[in-house]
Amino acid sequence: MRFNMPISLASTLLLLVLSSIYQIGYVRCTTYYFSSSVGNDDMRITCTDPASPCASFARLNKIIDGSPGLYAGDNVLFKRGDTFHGIVSTLSAVMGNASHPITFSSYGGPEDREKPILSGTTIVAGFEPSSRCYGCVSLTLPSYYDYISSISNVFVGGVKMPWSRQPNLNTSTSTGNYFTISGTPNLTSITSTSLRDPSGTWTGVTVRIRPNQWLVLTAVITSHTFDPQTNISSFTFTPGPANGVTIDPDGDWPFFFENNVLAIDLPGEWAYEAATKTIIMIPSNDDVVTNTTLVELATSPFTFWLTGSSYITFYDLHFFGHSDSAIVGASCSHLLIADCVFNDQELIGIYFTGVNDSTIYNNTFYNMQNAGIKGEGNNRVVVESNYVSSVSLIPGHQPSYMGSCIFIDGINIIVRRNNVSYCGYNGIHFTNSMDGLVERNYVHHSNQVLYDGACVYIWGPLSINMTVQNNIVGDQYPPPSYGFLPASQHYPICRGIYLDNFASYCNVLQNTVFRTIGAGLYENSGYHLWRDNLVVSGDLEPIIFTLEMLDNIVVGSRFVNNTLYATSDLPFIEEWSLVHNTTSMQATYLSQRYCNYYGTGTYRFLADNRPMDLNEWLAIGRDINFTLCNTDGNRFIVRDNTSIMINEHVAINPSDYLQIVSIPPGFIFVDYDRWGPYLCNVTLQPYSSMLLITNGTQSPHNCDFTTTTTSPLSSTVLTSSYSSSSSAMSTSSSAFMISSSSRSSSSSAQTTTSLVISSSTSSSTASTSSTSSRSTSTITSSTSSSLSSSPSSTSMSSTPTISTSRTTTTTTSQSSSLFIMPYLFLVLIVLIY
Repeated sequence: MRFNMPISLASTLLLLVLSSIYQIGYVRCTTYYFSSSVGNDDMRITCTDPASPCASFARLNKIIDGSPGLYAGDNVLFKRGDTFHGIVSTLSAVMGNASHPITFSSYGGPEDREKPILSGTTIVAGFEPSSRCYGCVSLTLPSYYDYISSISNVFVGGVKMPWSRQPNLNTSTSTGNYFTISGTPNLTSITSTSLRDPSGTWTGVTVRIRPNQWLVLTAVITSHTFDPQTNISSFTFTPGPANGVTIDPDGDWPFFFENNVLAIDLPGEWAYEAATKTIIMIPSNDDVVTNTTLVELATSPFTFWLTGSSYITFYDLHFFGHSDSAIVGASCSHLLIADCVFNDQELIGIYFTGVNDSTIYNNTFYNMQNAGIKGEGNNRVVVESNYVSSVSLIPGHQPSYMGSCIFIDGINIIVRRNNVSYCGYNGIHFTNSMDGLVERNYVHHSNQVLYDGACVYIWGPLSINMTVQNNIVGDQYPPPSYGFLPASQHYPICRGIYLDNFASYCNVLQNTVFRTIGAGLYENSGYHLWRDNLVVSGDLEPIIFTLEMLDNIVVGSRFVNNTLYATSDLPFIEEWSLVHNTTSMQATYLSQRYCNYYGTGTYRFLADNRPMDLNEWLAIGRDINFTLCNTDGNRFIVRDNTSIMINEHVAINPSDYLQIVSIPPGFIFVDYDRWGPYLCNVTLQPYSSMLLITNGTQSPHNCDFTTTTTSPLSSTVLTSSYSSSSSAMSTSSSAFMISSSSRSSSSSAQTTTSLVISSSTSSSTASTSSTSSRSTSTITSSTSSSLSSSPSSTSMSSTPTISTSRTTTTTTSQSSSLFIMPYLFLVLIVLIY
């Protein structure tokens, strides 16, 4: 008897089958091997045998663009110790899945061997002596380099060479390392008496102009005239990316010329003439001419460009020398970038926009000119345990308002446990971000080139409900030396934590701010909570500075239980308004501690736009239950311990381990957070600090300092640390697990032993493991956070996974096939009947 199934039911079953197949995805789990040293791109080679790998990106691109393509579970592995040049084809709508991501990683040799290098450079040779300048050599690029429109970097023996510059950065003239503007500058012309070259000398040359504290304007000179009667040089120029920015009229702002053969006068300096595609340089050694030293040009803008892709993992790779950024991701989700090295990108290490549910973990970034990590318009992204240093330190190579080590915006962004240092602009920079968390970061030596910034900086009218907690920031000394700023008129403003224009309802909790040149805590916006922070600062600005601008009303902030230790006789607190009397700003101060007061008669506060002594300040009625400590001005001394850093007035512990500080014999110290005396040593909790002040007692005591060691963090200690913050955000079910990682760079080396970090319901546990598998490298991350503070509550989840087997061959997921088989059988029945 024939069974007639209704057409509608058959169609429904067929759609159900196709939908199930689509949701499961095609899982193939093929591993492709590449080696530039022993590989072969012959099309007869499948690239799936580690003993017979393919050689280059060209072969990989044929796999990506043609048949078979990349599917869920596929691995692309590059041999350790090898270098690969060029660009990988765009990964457009390439889809892994939660259990089978598509992974780009490494293979071959021990885990600690040098990572494979994915380079953005092109190797060139054929430099010949040139008469263009004294000691110069030149190379005109052949026609097959016609695709190159500009060159951002030249590397000799792997070392970046400096652009030609006049005056030189490392020489001393009567005006320092720059020329100075005379008269009143504007956006199209400047005059100067700093140089007396004939008219037309600098026409067509790139000029870098410092118009204010936070920008460097890049322009091209369109005309240059010199008047020998007045010794005035006049320049007109075409503004670069910063067009529309007002130049500060205060005078003597600096400028210099760059990338021109006229400025080449030191070994290593170079210039590129685009019209003739010629590189001119003074070689750092004769090997450049004899071609025995490798010369590379930064020509590839990136290695990976992803768009609309998901569940893609990059692990254990080294990215070097790109003319733009190493990895670019747009409109992607569930990306994991872990344990990689990024260096000498002209702009950014990792750039991502419109990316969701992704993690950047345990990477090293150094020597790029825009940002180590930059993200715009993202949601639920975690940036954790990265080392970011030496970013944007060449004046003039920062695009407008850029140059921060980590620059990011979006919703539910977490930036935690990162070590950030030596940044041209801000350390961690958020703009127009909501419901984010910045915690347990160590940020120091920010604002080395551009000023009016901070170690942690938040800006924008959409920056709402951001939490900044348990960070250690500051240490701006010695003052920045990379920037060019006339000391007679201006000074570098480098602050600790800075909530700028229009940000609102942010929580700044339990942070340590020390040795900042500018204010420790600075707000140019309102309705913030500043609580339980230790600030040791005040050299060039007050410790707390609130500024009300014409377009930004500052009201409603609360400062609660903060300890302020003065390093100068500047005010503890300054409230300054360009709009009206500051009593309307309505900031309140509760249970504040003012240490190192230098006497109660000193003007240590500024409000109503005038200085005040303590009595005048208290008469305003907004500072309640305050405490004065250490009014005699004594400073404490703590002996340095190998496991801890001591910085003048505060002992800090920027790590996930307990640390012990040794107290020098003959002194007793008092911690004004706990009011307890210490004789021999002090134990610091993770990412915490202590303000230790001598009480003048010298009691000899015998302490055994030979046994002071670091201790692994216990779960109870860390739970206590989290619970005491009572922050606006709690972290739940966050887990990272790495069997082993090692990262190195030319400027620093860090090693992370086996580490397991997990947290659940405001608690976290870190432990160590002495064993790990070398045959398989596994990283899993699953992160979610819920925000409990007003005005909104959100959640975060991301579960990227690496599972890379060193012996994997082409296989098929049996579980997926078995799951699909019943549906296929059902389709067959439908077709028969």
